[in-house]
Amino acid sequence: MGNPKKTKEVFLDNPFGEGKIYKSGDIGRWTFDGKVQVLGRLDHQIKLHGLRVELGEIENKMTQIEGVTSSVVNKIEVNGREVLCGYYVSSENISENMVKEFLKKFLPPYMVPSYIVKLDKMPYTINRKIDRKALPYPNLEKKESTPKDVDISSLNSSEEKLLQIWKNILHIDNISLDDNFFDIGGDSIAAINMQIEAIKYGLNFEYGDIFNFPTVRQLSHKIPVIEDTSIKNYDYSIINEVLRRNSFANLKHITKVKPGNILLIRWYRISWFSYCL
Repeated sequence: MGNPKKTKEVFLDNPFGEGKIYKSGDIGRWTFDGKVQVLGRLDHQIKLHGLRVELGEIENKMTQIEGVTSSVVNKIEVNGREVLCGYYVSSENISENMVKEFLKKFLPPYMVPSYIVKLDKMPYTINRKIDRKALPYPNLEKKESTPKDVDISSLNSSEEKLLQIWKNILHIDNISLDDNFFDIGGDSIAAINMQIEAIKYGLNFEYGDIFNFPTVRQLSHKIPVIEDTSIKNYDYSIINEVLRRNSFANLKHITKVKPGNILLIRWYRISWFSYCL
């Protein structure tokens, strides 16, 4: 859209007749029985959680970091979820966290790899192409584990509830209050699931807050505090005195009083859902 050069590259003259044909980038072939078999793509465009992601765009951004000589991005599976993992080669003192923070400035959240791995050198095939299948699996700081079965509703603070929700969503038991949600395997889909779970337990925040405040400690501070309306230090002495005098023995001391106008109200508490129904 609005890019004539790109449009000319992908909309080609139709060699089979009138009009144009679209160069999708898919590689395919006709089989002997007349069917079309898809073999792959010319580029490295993938589909992640329903969104098309051009891996080359991420790789180009990574190589723009001064000191990074080579980079590649792969789609991998961690704890049953598809995530992006970026690999780079650099002789400079460039940490994985520095690479991720750089990408966050230029790419939307769903395109920022969940894991970044620094390599001494890239694996290559005999044709001198990067061997994506030989790329190592990231060393997960937070190993997959089965969280303890905890009744979240029984927890007191917002931090405790959020922490347990994160453990259940990410399948990791050793999470601290200051762990970054996206550095320990979280992504945009996991963030949606986490928000849905949080709402179930009365924790209300915006979806964007998860990206702006990605730790349990930070996010819990964004959750509105419900004021305690219960009466804790109320002086019940007057009421207790009235109740004490409300007895048969005290009937002879009761004085008749002529009351004025009296309004009696019966109040029903109706939930919002019941009202809507």
